[in-house]
Amino acid sequence: MEECANSEVEVIDFEPISNSETREESVQEIDQMADESSGEDFIISNSVPVQRSTRVRQKPDYYGFVVADEMPDPSSVAEALSSHDKSRWEEAMRKEIESLHAYKVWELVEPPADRKIIGSKWVFRKKMDANGKVNRYKARLVAQGCCQKFGLDYDETFSPVVSFESVRSIIALGAHHSLELHQMDVATAFLHGELSEEVYMEQPEGYVVPGNEHLVCRLKRSIYGLKQAPRCSNYALNKRLGEIGFKKTSSDPCLYVSSDQNEAVFIIAVYVDDIVLGGKNKEKMKDVKKELSDRFEMKVLGLLHHFLGVTVIQDETTGSIWLGQPSYTKKVLQKLEWVTCKPVKTPASTDVKFTQCECEEDVCDQKTYQAVVGSLLYLSTKSRPDIAYAVSNVARFCAKPTKEHWTGVQRILRYLRGTVNFGLLYTQQASSDCRLDRGCGR
Repeated sequence: MEECANSEVEVIDFEPISNSETREESVQEIDQMADESSGEDFIISNSVPVQRSTRVRQKPDYYGFVVADEMPDPSSVAEALSSHDKSRWEEAMRKEIESLHAYKVWELVEPPADRKIIGSKWVFRKKMDANGKVNRYKARLVAQGCCQKFGLDYDETFSPVVSFESVRSIIALGAHHSLELHQMDVATAFLHGELSEEVYMEQPEGYVVPGNEHLVCRLKRSIYGLKQAPRCSNYALNKRLGEIGFKKTSSDPCLYVSSDQNEAVFIIAVYVDDIVLGGKNKEKMKDVKKELSDRFEMKVLGLLHHFLGVTVIQDETTGSIWLGQPSYTKKVLQKLEWVTCKPVKTPASTDVKFTQCECEEDVCDQKTYQAVVGSLLYLSTKSRPDIAYAVSNVARFCAKPTKEHWTGVQRILRYLRGTVNFGLLYTQQASSDCRLDRGCGR
């Protein structure tokens, strides 16, 4: 053994190995020395150093706050069944299993020798209403699609969703042309898609069939968690809408218009399992709901009131439609403990021009800064365009924010404190350019 100059790395010299037994003994000896080196790097002559990662593994820092109920959702079956909401979670799991059996999502078979069996997991969520209150406990059985292999048990995965710009356009058209806006929800949307690949999954925890513990589930329908599940679900819904006379628009693949030239225009927007319907003819509205309910298990939710976290209020007397996010805004302020801060009248100051960080002493907490900016971006792109310019300014410095940048973020929060109930109001007194046109269908 000899020491390398200016280094603490050990060098091992050995003679060429002539036979396999000697080679195996030498490799074992080297492995043993590596274990005894207490993490120090060592090299073999004419070789590169063995690199050992010193990175500390931790959960990812998410961009934006997760605004939820004070009590976090359970992360496992054991945690759910040991919580004070045990009975509610048990009922939610029972309903999920009954739904899976009703749709005949799988059949129990012997595990194939040439296929990898993917795992399954229970996911628990509390569903909130427009006011941020818990109105439903949801348990979802998901497949661990991270174990799938491309070309073997999945192929195409892309599935479009309607953009929120299209949803706002429908609301604007609805207000201007006095359309009735309704919403529906596809219950267990992913279970309606049929699989063309062979996928095998472990039996769900807590519902393993006694006496058949060795069997696995061969999936016949898409299930939440599979990589191709959104595409299969979208294909089934798109096919049904085509059968009842709707065509996609060229501007948005999840925006549909009726193709019947003899009827008033009817619009449908689809975001995974959330559907917005807009039309003047009440009979047509009932027929469309019936056609969809005959094919899918639908929840008829009445007038559009809460869509993708945005509150929608339709005034039947004036025909105006308001949308905003007061509940989300309040929870962001509560999480930051800024509920009692002093409000300001504008989200940004005209006298301040932000610059890049030049002094390390001025750097603020990057994680908190990015989380708050992420929440503000969500607000500005959905229902608060009045803060869009101010948020875009502070968002440019997320890589290395300073105290000056943080002061700019605080000003936006103070502005939101005084404008919690601000939103977008669409009225019938709109521009003459706001019109309905079937020419966008294809």
